[in-house]
Amino acid sequence: MGSSKILSRLGENWHQRATVIIMLLLGASLAFKDQYSTIVMILLLALGLALFVFKRPKFSKARLKLLIWIPLLLILPRILGLFYGEFDNATKELVRSIPLLVLPLAFVLIGLQANNKKIYKALYVGALAGIVLFTLICYYPVITTMIEKDQPLSYLLRWRYMNFNFTQPFDAHPAYIGLLVIWLIAQTFFSDLVKPKWRIWIVLGLLIVLFQLVARNALLVAFVLIAIYVIKSKMKWLQIAAISVAVGLTAAVIFHPSTYLEDKLFYIFKADNEQVQDKRFTRLEASFQVFKQHPIFGPGPGTDNKLRTQTYLEMGETIAYEKNYNAHNQFVEFLSTYGIVGASCFVLALLLAFRLSVRDKNWVDVILLSALVIAMLTESLLERSLGVKYLSLVIALVLFNHLIKSRESSLLDGSGS
Repeated sequence: MGSSKILSRLGENWHQRATVIIMLLLGASLAFKDQYSTIVMILLLALGLALFVFKRPKFSKARLKLLIWIPLLLILPRILGLFYGEFDNATKELVRSIPLLVLPLAFVLIGLQANNKKIYKALYVGALAGIVLFTLICYYPVITTMIEKDQPLSYLLRWRYMNFNFTQPFDAHPAYIGLLVIWLIAQTFFSDLVKPKWRIWIVLGLLIVLFQLVARNALLVAFVLIAIYVIKSKMKWLQIAAISVAVGLTAAVIFHPSTYLEDKLFYIFKADNEQVQDKRFTRLEASFQVFKQHPIFGPGPGTDNKLRTQTYLEMGETIAYEKNYNAHNQFVEFLSTYGIVGASCFVLALLLAFRLSVRDKNWVDVILLSALVIAMLTESLLERSLGVKYLSLVIALVLFNHLIKSRESSLLDGSGS
């Protein structure tokens, strides 16, 4: 009776309103300090648990177990690492990876109750507002400095105002912010969250942000998404405009007085470029050497870094040794840290997520999962909190969308929820 009275006082749709507000906050907080989004995630999980306790939803236990398997597989290697890795390092890795379990679980609990599109749109609007605010704050010192020093507009495309220098106010990694922008571009183009007349303008603004971030993988995925949308639209004026913008941007990069962007974006075509000489991919060999020493369970967190840096030294990679570089490939990172067991758990979780998305024909989720895989080929995504939370969000939305799809199908079949 007590809980019923509380719910009646809050109103019939109290949980919908609460969920919308928390989703707005979650989206808005993702680009900023880790603590903000962590607090919001905890609030979302608390709300999901409250709904589960108070409203007692009907659900298929078999289906729910299937969904829970994905986040469990993602976090299982971190738990196993506590038993054979360096305990302090293993604990830090586990704590950083908690969103992989918390966020999908929260979305599943919410998804058992909600089928309101407002919840999904709130997350999108919050994330878009967060990126806009993030960009404006990053641009502020750039613009004020250019005005004070009377610098020409072309300085915007020089190293001092791009990439890590651009995100310096938040000490944020451009590649990870780029992933969040890709999520927004995919949702803008391929969902019904935005009216068609606004889509191209929103994406154009987001493309400018990616350009300032110089997030290479994100830019590549963004151009692919734009190409798909433009071809699918069959609008000649849009196709001409897209080609013109692409040619204009390429010309701006190639003919700009500074070679920074040309070196950064087209480095693979320039044999004398420092980034080619950087040997990021050849350094994967050091991680494979660590894997060969402990192939089944891996050496565990902490020990893997010591073995990898020692191998760097033996290979003559002094920069990698001094800066303690990670594998720069999430799959190889798991393989060298947690062995075949850990890497298999990780890959299986991703395959299950792909399977759900394809089966439900949630092509936006397929695109986002594919973008994640591309990013993880050149970045150890889960070595940073924002990377963990982005993967958690994509997995959470895969599960959420599957639940909503299942509820809609069951209602159409007349079998209830």
